[in-house]
Amino acid sequence: MSPVLAGIAGVLVGLALYALTCLSMPFVMCRKCAGAGKVQSRSGRVSRPCKRCKESGRRLRLGRKVINYLRDNRDRADRATR
Repeated sequence: MSPVLAGIAGVLVGLALYALTCLSMPFVMCRKCAGAGKVQSRSGRVSRPCKRCKESGRRLRLGRKVINYLRDNRDRADRATR
């Protein structure tokens, strides 16, 4: 097998594993608040709600957002053809 084909096969296996991860574990810890749901101010005295995760401490993976978009798009197309 040539190195190019081996590289392509490796990328495809990696994408398949990431897709399985997105299906089994769609949420990941928010990086901004480290999963706490609150962010410290610069002075360190006041904490406020995290805007990125909306105080949940978790956010949806990018791959899961793509899967949800494709699923919704397919459902809209199915409803339009009925």
